Amino acid sequence: MRDRADAPQAILEAALHLVGQEGMSALTHRRVAEIAGVSLLAKTYDFRSKAQILERASSWPRNGTLSSFRPFMTGSTPPP
Repeated sequence: MRDRADAPQAILEAALHLVGQEGMSALTHRRVAEIAGVSLLAKTYDFRSKAQILERASSWPRNGTLSSFRPFMTGSTPPP
């Protein structure tokens, strides 16, 4: 398990990896926690929902690649 201080960044990196490699449907709380190397409780402490993970990832200074997914997060654009 990772240090508590490293958990938020690890969670964001795991989310980016999952979406990039397997698509939005792969983004689950358990998969993110597993890939991030944090407990499910730690994931929930930092991000209560998938929408929170995606919102933070889309504005993350290190990588804004999820900004293109913002319409899907708000439900304004149907998936392809």
